Amino acid sequence: MKNYEIKPVAISFERLLQYENFLSGIFPRRADISKDYLEWLYSNNPNGKVLGYDAWFGKDLVAHYVCIPRKAYWRGKIRKILLSLNTATHHAHRNKGLFTLLAKRTYKKAKIEGFEAIVGVANSNSTHGFINKLEFSFITALNIQVGFGKLNIKLTDILNSGCFRIIWTNRDIKWRLNCPREKVFIKRNQTVLSFFTLKYSKFFVPYAENPFIKAFSELKTKEKKGFKFMRLFVGLVPTSVLEKNFFFNLPYSLKPAPLNLIFKSLTEEENVPLKENIFFTFLDFDIL
Repeated sequence: MKNYEIKPVAISFERLLQYENFLSGIFPRRADISKDYLEWLYSNNPNGKVLGYDAWFGKDLVAHYVCIPRKAYWRGKIRKILLSLNTATHHAHRNKGLFTLLAKRTYKKAKIEGFEAIVGVANSNSTHGFINKLEFSFITALNIQVGFGKLNIKLTDILNSGCFRIIWTNRDIKWRLNCPREKVFIKRNQTVLSFFTLKYSKFFVPYAENPFIKAFSELKTKEKKGFKFMRLFVGLVPTSVLEKNFFFNLPYSLKPAPLNLIFKSLTEEENVPLKENIFFTFLDFDIL
């Protein structure tokens, strides 16, 4: 590694433009990567600034890894965690251990700053590296279901379940709604808020509910935007709190590559959440 310089990520105007150019080159199909989006994600998060490291080869950025701070309810109280996000290495510098080096530096700093765990959603290509090189635990593949109507979550049961979940405060929701990459719409349904995004099409709408988020007057809801079309749920809900609904697993032949929920504790305790007691939706990660 003597030819590489490892530096903490930065959020200056110039550096964000470098990240835009670098990530767009690595992921040419991701036209939604922009300086504004990265500023929103890296700098404007109400839970804190981005945490991560870059690898430089001379004047060239060749590898980039970041996590963003979040809070989660877990083992009886609210705790500081990190959500693992952008991972990228230039093709000419792969297979040299740069991703592992940047991630380990990130987790070491995270532990010093009081974070208790790293949560991530990994595709089938990257899951192996997280588990075997970075000691993550594989929890489960996220459910992918299509259907109509509500998820029919039993409100009293989910609120008393003590399940692992990402915390969404008023500030967090406002931040999420300001994402430049995708618009999220909200519908009030009695005591539960439903969330939609029209990123894919108006006929196949990513959908989530969150009974833990209390409605507040500053939320602007949309009553007709895309809500009558087939809904796509990607995530996890404790099965013990679900009543009969009209959501069904996709046939195996139609399923995309799995999105795997992974977890790394930064404490000495054995405290990986059980897949049967996790609440997790598209709002909670940055894949859709």
